[in-house]
This record gives sequence, C-alpha cells and structure tokens, in this order.
Amino acid sequence: MIDFGIVRPGTTLYIPFATYDSNDPSASVTLTGLATTDIEVYKDGSVTQRASDAGYAPLDTDGIDVDA
Repeated sequence: MIDFGIVRPGTTLYIPFATYDSNDPSASVTLTGLATTDIEVYKDGSVTQRASDAGYAPLDTDGIDVDA
C-alpha cells in the first residue's frame, strides 16, 4: 500500500498498479478496455465510493505499459 500522507485538494496523484493472470500469479498480462468508470475511489477506508467519476483518468488505455 502506498501512503500518500496528507494530500491537498487539486493535487495530482499517480497511482500505479499491475495486472496478473489469475492462473499464473507471476505472469503479468495486458489490460485493455479499462475505462474511468471501472475505477472506484474511496476516502479514508470508507465503504462509500466517490459519487462522481469526474476529475480522474487512466493514463494508459491502450494496454501497453507506460514505462515500457
């Protein structure tokens, strides 16, 4: 888990994540079709998700690693 500490409103956070094959947890897989609506944001461990998808977007939507 990444601890971002206290984050001021309007700050840009880059949150990396990886995808793996459930049949081989060590095998990285290409993720395609990820959309902003697939991402849910929760604050302070709350079980209530953020009401809007506005204000955030995935940087890599073509299934190719950003850092590759």
